Amino acid sequence: MIHELGHVTGAILKNWRIEKVVILPFGGMTLFQEQCNRPIKEEWVIVLLGPLYQILFFLLLSVLHYTNPTFTMYHLLLLQFNLLPIIPLDGFKMLQLVLETFFSYKNAKYIGFWISIILLCGLILYATMYQNLVFFIILLFLAKENYRFYREIPYQIDKFLLERYLYVFSFPKIKKIKGQKLNQMKRGYSHLFLIDGQWKNEMEIFRI
Repeated sequence: MIHELGHVTGAILKNWRIEKVVILPFGGMTLFQEQCNRPIKEEWVIVLLGPLYQILFFLLLSVLHYTNPTFTMYHLLLLQFNLLPIIPLDGFKMLQLVLETFFSYKNAKYIGFWISIILLCGLILYATMYQNLVFFIILLFLAKENYRFYREIPYQIDKFLLERYLYVFSFPKIKKIKGQKLNQMKRGYSHLFLIDGQWKNEMEIFRI
């Protein structure tokens, strides 16, 4: 709950709309109703405040001598597990933000998904070999979230493009694209498209 409170605090600071907070036996999820084109820096703040709140809360309890070896182990396991780059953990959200910084929005989604799947398969194999039933059940939940993420990628891409059509975004960085290749558009960039020897902005392209 303290961890999710960190995400909620970041959302409030950056004026993100919170859909709901879900608390699970091994952690939680804070879901948002926001545009895909919100600045990447804002999302970094929201993602990082979750682990930061958890660490600060643990340090506070340690100073007040309210911790014990079992609590410490549980805290460290949750923190390390949550930082794995697997959907829908915070580690994956951080990976996704890094990918969206260097790749197009579409490619970042698919690259992140396959990294998540490979790591998840490795963990499932590990849980099966050591017959860890509890861990295996948690991984099944993550597998379901990975499947849902994969199915929603085309819709997320359409949403990303539709927002660019409906709203005017002014990003300082500009990416130039040869041809009408909308799938090469990046988050956090304004785009110029070279069409028939002339540079056109996003709105001109979407009107074609």
